[in-house]
Amino acid sequence: MGNQFKKKPLWLWPWGFLEGFIVSVGLWVLAFFLELFVPLSLFPKLGFPTNAIVLVTILSLLILLKIIFPKSKFFNWLASVKSAIPSISLFLFSIILMGIIPQIGHGMGIPGALFNLLGSWLFLFPLIFMLITLGAAVVNRVFPITLKNIIFTLNHAGLWVCLSAGLVGSSDKIEATVQVNQNEIAWYGTDKNGSVIELPIAIELQKFEAQFYQPRLALMGSKTFFPESEYDLNSNPSIKIDNLTIQVMQYLPKAFATDTTFIDARGVPFTGPAAMIQVFDSNGQTVTMGWISSLTHVTAEKTLPLPDGRELRLLPAEAKYFGSHAKIYSKKSSSVNQCLIEVNKPFRVDGWWIYQYSYDNLAGPDSTYSSFKVIYDPWLPLIYIGFAMMLLGGLGLVLINDSKK
Repeated sequence: MGNQFKKKPLWLWPWGFLEGFIVSVGLWVLAFFLELFVPLSLFPKLGFPTNAIVLVTILSLLILLKIIFPKSKFFNWLASVKSAIPSISLFLFSIILMGIIPQIGHGMGIPGALFNLLGSWLFLFPLIFMLITLGAAVVNRVFPITLKNIIFTLNHAGLWVCLSAGLVGSSDKIEATVQVNQNEIAWYGTDKNGSVIELPIAIELQKFEAQFYQPRLALMGSKTFFPESEYDLNSNPSIKIDNLTIQVMQYLPKAFATDTTFIDARGVPFTGPAAMIQVFDSNGQTVTMGWISSLTHVTAEKTLPLPDGRELRLLPAEAKYFGSHAKIYSKKSSSVNQCLIEVNKPFRVDGWWIYQYSYDNLAGPDSTYSSFKVIYDPWLPLIYIGFAMMLLGGLGLVLINDSKK
């Protein structure tokens, strides 16, 4: 590559890698100054169908350039690796910046845009440049129709479809959190900016259910220590934690605090676990004993202080399973759907995905509400098509290599 730089003056055709990298740096500098004086966040996002028209226009121009000027030096450079590598490098530079600088999701101008690269010219220009070089490469290799060209087109066109759909589709994506009380219906959600938005679907929470693991013991201080082996609190185990032995004298999965002790409160809502603990040192001498409990709506957290300044805690129980029995109402189709929405098992209606999101952590299985994440992303099927094209292209490459061997 170094020999190529010495053979010809700069900007003399055919352009090479050096011109490509200069164009990339120039685009990034231009994006920097645009973000400095006219931040991208000042402009409204292009929604459908405008964003689709822009995308089709870019692709159409590349096709027309290939048809009208098939021997154009500029187009052939755009379709070559000598522009592809600089454009990919510029795009990767933006991605690396996103990994290094915390992306807080808002900010404009400089340096605010560095904390919101996805919403700035600093990300848009590299992505558009890569889409143009990638699109030119695809248009340049569609014909003649050969097996190699088909595989190349599937791989590169699939990537182009994924990137372009992700670029223009973000403005059409709607994402909101919907908190629904039991036996109530919610037609409104809250977006990531905290604004309340009306939805074309409604959720009625009929029943929330959850299962939990047993709470864990933890020895807290300058360092946190956990038990060295598995245990069942119901069996009154003797547990080794650091240099101490913890004897569980009594465990109550649902307990209520009185002035001096805890009582069994099974069947009482909003109560939580508690345990009577005796602590022994390495010599078998009693260090302390007492009740510990987790924080709930009706009981404050109770810890067991140790003479060395550390304390023994009963950590909140972790959820093993939680889900919601719900009815989903749709304005568009006037349908009513009965469903069970679980973690990683969303429900889909009229293009909307409804995910189980959260619940009242302090109440646990007694939670009186359930939170859902609702997402509408009309460009997502196109992204899946792009991935399928890349997968077919990859399989084609494997088959070609196998046939050669």
